[in-house]
Amino acid sequence: MKAIIDSPSHPWSGTALRWVGCVLPVLVCLLLGTGCNKGSSAGKGIVAGKVTLGGKGVGPDATVAFFSSDGKQIAEAPTTDTGDYLMPEVPMGSVKIAVLRRTPIQGAAMVKMDPSMPGASSSAALSIPPKYSKPDNGLTYTVTQGQQRHDIELTP
Repeated sequence: MKAIIDSPSHPWSGTALRWVGCVLPVLVCLLLGTGCNKGSSAGKGIVAGKVTLGGKGVGPDATVAFFSSDGKQIAEAPTTDTGDYLMPEVPMGSVKIAVLRRTPIQGAAMVKMDPSMPGASSSAALSIPPKYSKPDNGLTYTVTQGQQRHDIELTP
């Protein structure tokens, strides 16, 4: 068998065999996701959670922003109708958190609805206290690698 493979006319001889020996492990790593190359998600976490105010979800159109210790914004995510958020690929480490209502379109009418009123939608947006709009409000979290949950409870 060795004599057949070493033959220059055999497709698996010489250069072809060395090429397969180099490329095959790389292909296996890519296909199986074994971590041979950690890629851009190395050292990052996926953070999901819910933002609540007085036990109720803040509703849509709020933004959760994470800031590094030097004050640079490193990630942000919008909230859903129920106040849930999802931030993929957040760098690991300690972060400061800001939560703010997204700026409305100029000239658009703003209607504030008290969610406790009869007939109010459960997805009505709650008014977020202004103190949470800046990263130095006391909200912090330590992001670790992988998936994690961090719920944020705001107080009036």
